[in-house]
Amino acid sequence: IDTPLKHYSSGMQLRLAFSVAAHLEPEILLIDEVLAVGDLEFQKKCLGKMEEVSKKDGRTILFVSHDLNVVSKLTSQCVLLDQGVVLENGKTADIIRSYYNNTQIISSGYTGLLKSDVPHLIAAEIVSSGPGNIHTHNHPLKIRFEISVPFRKEDLAFSFQIINANQQSVLHFWVLSGEEMPFSQHGRYELECQIPEAHLYMGRYSINTYLGENKGKEVYEAISGILPFEIVMTGIDPGHSFGWQENTCIYREAHHWSFKKK
Repeated sequence: IDTPLKHYSSGMQLRLAFSVAAHLEPEILLIDEVLAVGDLEFQKKCLGKMEEVSKKDGRTILFVSHDLNVVSKLTSQCVLLDQGVVLENGKTADIIRSYYNNTQIISSGYTGLLKSDVPHLIAAEIVSSGPGNIHTHNHPLKIRFEISVPFRKEDLAFSFQIINANQQSVLHFWVLSGEEMPFSQHGRYELECQIPEAHLYMGRYSINTYLGENKGKEVYEAISGILPFEIVMTGIDPGHSFGWQENTCIYREAHHWSFKKK
């Protein structure tokens, strides 16, 4: 406590500021990006204190953040700002939906170059739960592809991988001629991969595609980093006190716990 403030890191200064503000018991508590710094334990304490102030003490919290997962968990009403101008004011779920509609930060599809000599991917798109390839965890996800096969090929294979932000392959899907799709004839084929419940955890992803002969022979086309999309957890109860945290896992599987005391 005797250390001058100038020797504090930005994270330590924010901890001190939040601690002072939270314990002064104000009628209105203004919190601006308080979760942008600090470790997980500090963020848990912040969330717990804000919930205590708003729900137990009945005081007002004005929470400013770009973290929509925390916004959806903590707030019931939202104001959407753009360059200091109020665009909308209403229920949190409606405002988050409007934010996605007005923030097209991700390209919606892929268009390839037409080729006449080899099989190739003409186009691809993701059908997400929200606009701009923003998809809510555990909702149905569809990925569509259009493939050109310029000549008869008996053993054609197409596959794609979902790649996370660390360039790790987390899911792999494939389709083979003679099995799921009749690739053996020339022409154009439309493929749609349907994932009933996308269990991918929050974060940004992209897709790599492969088109070639079956059993790992000749590869006609390999494309990396197309169809970037984002998985969000907005409106989903985490089931624990510290909310959703990025980079903690790759996907969430349905499960349940059982307990027995010995």
